[in-house]
Amino acid sequence: MRLRYLHIRHYPPLDDVELVPGPPALLERECAIRFVVGVNGSGKTHLLQAVAETFLALARQRPPHFPITLIYELGEGERNRLLIFKGRGPGREPRWWQSTRSAHEIASKGDSTDYGLCDWQALLSNVKEDTDSWQPLIQQGNWPGEGVGLPQVVLAYTTGCIDPWRALFHSEPEAGDVDIVSQSDEYEVTERPAGWNRQRELDYLSAQPDAESRAQHQTLQRLAEENRAKVQEQQLCHLLDPVLLKFALLAVTLRQAMEDYRTYASDGSATAVLRSQIKIRV
Repeated sequence: MRLRYLHIRHYPPLDDVELVPGPPALLERECAIRFVVGVNGSGKTHLLQAVAETFLALARQRPPHFPITLIYELGEGERNRLLIFKGRGPGREPRWWQSTRSAHEIASKGDSTDYGLCDWQALLSNVKEDTDSWQPLIQQGNWPGEGVGLPQVVLAYTTGCIDPWRALFHSEPEAGDVDIVSQSDEYEVTERPAGWNRQRELDYLSAQPDAESRAQHQTLQRLAEENRAKVQEQQLCHLLDPVLLKFALLAVTLRQAMEDYRTYASDGSATAVLRSQIKIRV
């Protein structure tokens, strides 16, 4: 995934923050890692947390609780597409579009320079009318299937206070209306056989004629749906510790490094290019 445009509103301490990440700087590598730089207290962590929280919400097929607009690229080659998500805050339906053509065809200038802030703003103002280039992913309130429009994985790491991130990534479904009671003398529920699972319990409850079984079926069905959303969310979003961070960096860079290495005739030529790049950056 490559983030192209971001606009955050009403996410304290951030409000009306609009930015365009810079283009890849080193050999036009697709795996280029981009950095958010700023003085302490300028909102770097909150900005990244807002992005992570947005993708957590999308994995749950729910809009984030704050207004945010994201434009990002997914896929490579013929599968490359540009996506726009526009969360409009509480009580308002979000908008989510996917381009019908590659990101290069949609968002490129004649002089091969990257889109700037004004270019993205102009694109956003025309996306609803440009039905040839964009297709909606949310139609009449119906969200797309699991994983549609989402990156394969979202990784987060912080050297600061970890507690807010843990709360964000490891929230559990609420169980306020789940009545858990211990066995009593009146306990008459037939014990379930070994191998009994949630789906068999749902099937059993749906076949019972009484109102209590129907209520239990509805509660269990809701918990099952929340659990499926939680599993999907945890497959997409991961909070890294320092060890996993090292593996993540290797996963991002090693593939491209091997592809680059194969283009050189010898180890010596590869080393010479690497040294020249280091000198240029220094």
